[in-house]
Formats: sequence, C-alpha cells, structure tokens
Amino acid sequence: FNLYNDPKNFSALFNYLLIDVNDRKSKVNNLREVINKYKKFDKNTFACTQNVVTISKLRILKINAEDPSGRMKLDFDSMKLVDNEIKNKLIN
Repeated sequence: FNLYNDPKNFSALFNYLLIDVNDRKSKVNNLREVINKYKKFDKNTFACTQNVVTISKLRILKINAEDPSGRMKLDFDSMKLVDNEIKNKLIN
C-alpha cells in the first residue's frame, strides 16, 4: 500500500480526513453552545427539598448531541443528604 503512488488512495484518505475534520468542528461548535448555555449555572447549587417533584425524562430537551443532561448524576453522599432531608420533611 503506497498512498503517494495511487491517486485513488490519496483521494479516499483526503475525503476521510476532511469528513473527520468537519465532524470534529461540528462537535467543537456543539460543545461551545453547551458551555455557553450552562456557564451561568457554574455556581454552588442547592436542593430545595420542599419543592422536589418528579418529572419525565421526555420533558428534558437536550441542546444538541454533546449536551450532558440525562447523563449527570449526584454523588452518593449528596443524594443521601437530600434523601434524609425529604424524609424529615415528610415525617415531621
């Protein structure tokens, strides 16, 4: 296989790389859009346990394919704190 002696191989490789570059540009643009949307939320967060409700995942709209919503998780210790607070509100 000699890339330089066969124009067909070179053309195929060029097209593949061009598609790859365009895909990467698209992902970067999508990531920028997600970052710009969520950067205002880059603060300490809190849970108001009196207002916790269940919502359908179908109602959460992703910005684009790079949007992490739906894949974010709360760590075990934080979830336990929220869980205990909800139990206290319901029992008392």
